[in-house]
Amino acid sequence: MFRSLFLPSTKKFIYTNLSKQKKICWITFNANTTSNNNNADNRYLNRQHFSSTSDETFAGVHHSPITERLWRKRAASKKIETISEEELVSLQLPEILTKTPSESRIKMRYAFKTAPTLKDQYANAWGYIRVGRVLEDLDALAGNVAFHHCKDDNPNTLFPSLVTASVDNMKMLNRFTMDDDIDLVGSVAWTGRSSMIINLVLSTADCNTRLIDANFTFVARNPVTGKSMEINRIQAETDEEKQLYDRFDALDRDRKALRNISEDPEVTRKRKEEVEELKQQAHIMQDMPALADGNIMPMYRTRTENTTLMHPQHRNMNNKIFGGFLMRRAFEAAFSTCYLFGGSRPHFLELEKVTFKRPVDIGNLVKFISHVSYSSNNDGGQGEHAIVHVETEAFVVNPENCTSYLSNVFHFTFALNLHLEPLNKKLKTVLPLNTNEAEKYITGRKMVQDNL
Repeated sequence: MFRSLFLPSTKKFIYTNLSKQKKICWITFNANTTSNNNNADNRYLNRQHFSSTSDETFAGVHHSPITERLWRKRAASKKIETISEEELVSLQLPEILTKTPSESRIKMRYAFKTAPTLKDQYANAWGYIRVGRVLEDLDALAGNVAFHHCKDDNPNTLFPSLVTASVDNMKMLNRFTMDDDIDLVGSVAWTGRSSMIINLVLSTADCNTRLIDANFTFVARNPVTGKSMEINRIQAETDEEKQLYDRFDALDRDRKALRNISEDPEVTRKRKEEVEELKQQAHIMQDMPALADGNIMPMYRTRTENTTLMHPQHRNMNNKIFGGFLMRRAFEAAFSTCYLFGGSRPHFLELEKVTFKRPVDIGNLVKFISHVSYSSNNDGGQGEHAIVHVETEAFVVNPENCTSYLSNVFHFTFALNLHLEPLNKKLKTVLPLNTNEAEKYITGRKMVQDNL
């Protein structure tokens, strides 16, 4: 149990653990601080209070049991816990090694059969697994795999700062319950000069049925200069590893090729025409609502928002807000948006794309804005369920100086069983009213159609 004590004379808060009567940290506030210093105030936390691996201050204790175990293993492997800037500059660049995926592969198990407490920690309101919790664990596992791939066990070399750049194509391959133990395995699938892709697979422990397949992209930065830093190479061994490497290598070549190709004017023209056509369809609702189709819904009316303060308990091992926590909050916001729109409990199908644009600091106020960007009754498609694509954006807002910036963008796809009794109804069609919404509609539709 914690209590916050404010001392007016010193302008300080003391957070006290009442059960152990030990001071956890000092947080200093200046009552006369101007707006120019508010950003610094939001990042008030002294690193020494939260970088320790002791039980009292270890970041992992505030997250899921799997994430805590992963972070403790990573902390135990760190060659340097704290290092001065002078020491950091004196370190040499590491020798580039060639490693196999097996050297950094990590396997964790959700022992739901034998650990009722664990099962209770991961259960959602309907008795199934909380996908948001799993997203946190996936991010933590990917970070551990990336860490061990870059590790060279040489205390005299510089270790890169590893940052999650994106999450691509996280697919729900099979629905699963917590009646079976589940294995979570992560390994390096591909490496570039300063980036790597971590492939993560959830499967049943008994029959190895794949449940979720996900890919995380990490980039390495030089902690001194902030520029890209070369990392160890990967050498695939098995046929499966080689196929995975070839697939991602081809995707990387395609991405690089697209950078040098200007967009076809004809494609641009058709896209503009489609945007205008979509807007025209939606404007009937705005200009002549009595004559509009009752099965059409303007995109802005599907929007939901919630704003959350980023507390120290949400941090990662680098004293930034844990990306897995942001993914969980974004997923739960998207889930709620879909639920309110469709009127039926959504079933997660895919996390198509997560873009981490800027880090989030402790003390930041983050606003999650979600809206349905595309909906389909999937007539003639695979299965009878309706499809809903939800985009969630995370904005860091600063009320003191009235500024905000986009931190993350998340794209989720859900299925709804509206065709079943007692619902037996059709999903409304979402349409955009402006160009920005039309672009989001086209993006969401493409993501759904590419993966159905």
